[in-house]
Amino acid sequence: MARFARGLLFSIAQGYKTITIIGLSVGGVISLKLAQEEKIERLIVMSVPKDRTPERLKQRLIDYAKAYKQLEGKTSEEIKKELLPFQEMSLHSFEEFQRLIHDTMDKLPHITTPVAIYYGKKDDVLYEKSANYIYEQVSSSVKKIKSFPNSTHLMTLGKDKDSLFEEVLSFIKST
Repeated sequence: MARFARGLLFSIAQGYKTITIIGLSVGGVISLKLAQEEKIERLIVMSVPKDRTPERLKQRLIDYAKAYKQLEGKTSEEIKKELLPFQEMSLHSFEEFQRLIHDTMDKLPHITTPVAIYYGKKDDVLYEKSANYIYEQVSSSVKKIKSFPNSTHLMTLGKDKDSLFEEVLSFIKST
């Protein structure tokens, strides 16, 4: 997965002098991994899990796929049908992802780029603990942590999205 993300980063970044990576949840884990291995200008992560069991990772994927399909306005029958492939997935890929999370968390001190870490106060308490852990472990001389009081896991779609976007832009402009 990290190799795929690195390849995507290089293909997107061609011709640009600076790169800012922003990642939410699973994308935040991949963003942290890229910041450990590649030179980027700044990093912004939101709702990053420090640890999850493979079973919980799978259930989170199913829960958020369902929520997204509801946002799309799909019927209960359509959602049920579209969730079947997720429910039938083996735990193997989730076990691999759990290893990626652990490896990434073990190497947080390798991150020296400016980093902003955001989490929603209405999300599972794990994400606040994860945000604090990431903040404490990264070696960045410029780092920021902030909670958003009305946000759940999908912060970019929640009640605090406008203040979150302002915060992201402010961090980008100030670093």
